[in-house]
Amino acid sequence: MEGRAAPPVQPLPEIKPLTPETNWIPNRLLRPPAEMDSFTDCPTSVLTGSLADLHARESDATDTPGTARLRWVLYRSWALLLAQVVFTQEAWAAEQNAGLLGLELADDQENRFDAPTRVNVVVTRPTGEEIDCRTLGELIQRVLRQLGLRP
Repeated sequence: MEGRAAPPVQPLPEIKPLTPETNWIPNRLLRPPAEMDSFTDCPTSVLTGSLADLHARESDATDTPGTARLRWVLYRSWALLLAQVVFTQEAWAAEQNAGLLGLELADDQENRFDAPTRVNVVVTRPTGEEIDCRTLGELIQRVLRQLGLRP
């Protein structure tokens, strides 16, 4: 900065897909989801948007089928984010007193259940009261803003 009034900027740490707690930090960039995201062989500080199969350097020949699926989720940022939504649904359902997190299709989406253009999120309190959290996309954007990530 002019006059050296601002402190030097610290670079973000390199992405380490198998340790997501160090990857999902404020000011990290998250690429939009894409079947074919650009692939880099060098260290990066940007979370991938790729939904493609793992590349050879991301795979491990000793993985069991279950471990290979988990590795794919950890290496694919959007899949990990959606897995957290499913985990929350299951955890709340198991607790039985915490309410429910539901993903619902609007009436105009019922005939597109295999590829809806919109999925609504509804939280049901233990009292039965429903809270409309708008669409899944809007919920994900709010979560990313709260984490300080930039899609």
